[in-house]
Amino acid sequence: MPFLTNNTLLVKTSPMCPCKIGEQTTDHILYDCELVNQERDKLKAAILRSENWPISKDTLINKYTKIFNKFVDSVPLETL
Repeated sequence: MPFLTNNTLLVKTSPMCPCKIGEQTTDHILYDCELVNQERDKLKAAILRSENWPISKDTLINKYTKIFNKFVDSVPLETL
């Protein structure tokens, strides 16, 4: 599936995540992918001040929009 990042079109030929732990889904990247542990740890630390982890995607997006956007911006898409 192609997607655009930094004006570069990237094409995935396999659903497997480069971390080799699972398929590259939203849930995998958000909750499990080892390639974004550092970024996820910052997200979790911010969420754990007032919520339990894991948090639902709905709550994350609607209640913690700024924190979630910061996580998304920090994920190195070129490595995924």
